[in-house]
Amino acid sequence: MRVLFIGILMLFGHTTPNAAIEATAPSIEPKSLSFPPVQSINRQSFAASLGIKESLLEAYPEFEAFALANRLHRHMPYHGHRITTTGLGEPSLTYYGQQLPWSKVCERVAVSDEGLMTDHLYTHQGIVPGELGKCLPVFKMDQRYGERYILEVVSTRAARGLRSRQPHVWLRLCDTDGSLVSVGFFGERNIDGMWELIRHLYPRQGRVVSPDVYEVATLPREQVVTAIELTKDEYQSIYDFISDVQQDDSLSYQVIDTFFGTNCVGFAGKVLALLDIEVTGSRLNLPSVVTDWQLRIRHWRQEELARLKAAGELDPESEAEILYGLP
Repeated sequence: MRVLFIGILMLFGHTTPNAAIEATAPSIEPKSLSFPPVQSINRQSFAASLGIKESLLEAYPEFEAFALANRLHRHMPYHGHRITTTGLGEPSLTYYGQQLPWSKVCERVAVSDEGLMTDHLYTHQGIVPGELGKCLPVFKMDQRYGERYILEVVSTRAARGLRSRQPHVWLRLCDTDGSLVSVGFFGERNIDGMWELIRHLYPRQGRVVSPDVYEVATLPREQVVTAIELTKDEYQSIYDFISDVQQDDSLSYQVIDTFFGTNCVGFAGKVLALLDIEVTGSRLNLPSVVTDWQLRIRHWRQEELARLKAAGELDPESEAEILYGLP
């Protein structure tokens, strides 16, 4: 029994993102910040991951606590951002595309008791304003697909040779201008420890968060990505659906997808249902079984391939396009 519980715990250890939402020209109100003390970290290693000297963290302990709580050591390298210093030696962060001294950041950003940003998040523009889980910020610009509307289904799992990550599924929406929105479904609280796992076997408060924390918490080689080309109407339909769901305060999260609550896989399945794509596999939609979306979508497209073959209208190029979603 103990082994079973430990296995379940390893399977469903989701982390709740500390995201807020990007907006346009913010209205700034000075705020006072307070941070919990940093209990114990390897300061030298943490400073190296931020690309700064250890002495800068020692001189600005509140900045250190803020950077640690909000995982700047992951967000900044992902987006190619750097911490600079002013002429007086004060650290500066990327805020809305510009370097802003730490003291000015403190005037703009509100934080929770744990030091997490509550009215801002981190995107390709750095720290940007907005409310957690209530909007869809542009996470980054991605020109891989040219002027096409794309839905990416991303699945990740812990595997031998990779860093230990819990299985999770999230979505990316790409506009024709390259704007990419990242969306995932989580419970209101972290699933840390056996007690939180047991709590989430029952429906708990859920939220649709953008961007998904797994974007910066996993490497590309830990991700299985399937791209689905959309029409403009399909793109808008999915975008509007996610926006509406974000405003629903009655959402229920459950580690095992049931009638009473859903998990990350169940949420992705509801979005894919708008495209008449069915998520197959476990009837409980366990994250561990959703690791190869591409094969599932290929299976869904077999009917179209069979129809074209029967009509003598199938050539190798069109077969690859139908099978993989993109040429």
